[in-house]
Amino acid sequence: MHMANIITFMEETHIIAEQSAAGGWFISSCILLLLLFTLIDKLLKQRQKLQKLNSKLTTSAKQNTKKDAVIAKWRQARSMLQQTGIIRLRVKATPALPIIFISENISDLGYKAEELIAERTPFINMVHPDELNRLRSEVINFLNQGVTIYEQTFRIRNKNGGWRWVNDRIIVERDENGIPVALEGLLIDITEIKRLEEQLSKSKENYATLFHKIYDPVVIIDRETLTFIDVNNAAINAYGYTHEEFLQMVPKDLRSTDHYDSVNEQIAEFDFSKVQSCVHQIKMGDKIYVEIISTEGFYAGRPVYISTLRDVTHQHEVDVERRELIASVEQSREFLNTVLDAIPNPVYVKDT
Repeated sequence: MHMANIITFMEETHIIAEQSAAGGWFISSCILLLLLFTLIDKLLKQRQKLQKLNSKLTTSAKQNTKKDAVIAKWRQARSMLQQTGIIRLRVKATPALPIIFISENISDLGYKAEELIAERTPFINMVHPDELNRLRSEVINFLNQGVTIYEQTFRIRNKNGGWRWVNDRIIVERDENGIPVALEGLLIDITEIKRLEEQLSKSKENYATLFHKIYDPVVIIDRETLTFIDVNNAAINAYGYTHEEFLQMVPKDLRSTDHYDSVNEQIAEFDFSKVQSCVHQIKMGDKIYVEIISTEGFYAGRPVYISTLRDVTHQHEVDVERRELIASVEQSREFLNTVLDAIPNPVYVKDT
């Protein structure tokens, strides 16, 4: 019961009491009731306060639970980050790039995170001298251009003096005036990738050297489009086309124009697994006889035919001369036999 209701009740009671002969005891009873109602009102108010407090405690508990969940997720993310070997780095946006924070897994490079942070170690002191000027220039350009996210690749020194290649993915933090105040980065060790790239580069160089030292012309043909995707120096020298011109051609373009009909018939049934004989025409217009030996393989991840074009023009000419000589001998023999048959008396020919 609220106080306004209690006061109204008392007034009504007082009027009744004045009209009663036994008003004294009645007033005493009313006072007791008033005290009781006052106590009840206080209890109700305290109950309301208690309910509000419980609500606040419940909300706080939920917030703490969410906070604990966030902290747990953060710790899990940090643990996963450390397991992947990715180093989290935060540096001040000044020329020396002093380290403000660095994750504990910098220990993989032999350093202690707390020492680097406490001493505000300049990050540029860890960068390889050959990359330092480039790194500084890139950072200045990115900051002046207002770039927010960028990445760099360079080498950093580990504790024992060795060098590791890293890819640094950086977020620029700016103040309310847009002035850079800090750089937050993730250092990913790519030393093994760099080593494999160097091996691949050397393999490509060795392949190119061998490819271009082959005496016979060799062409590489895409198995799907049947276009040239590479040729060696011997092919360039033999046919007179430049490397760029070859890449705009298909095998049919090398065939002699006198043999287009037969070529068209062979295109559909061309078998790269067998030795092919045909007539090619070089850029100057001369015709050459070639034998084509092909094998299947892969080049830059693409299925290809690797074909060797062997010039057999001289052999062809010798074969033609031999066939002509044999035909001439046969004609002479037939003529001699005809003459002998026409002579009435026997003629003996003695081989001396």
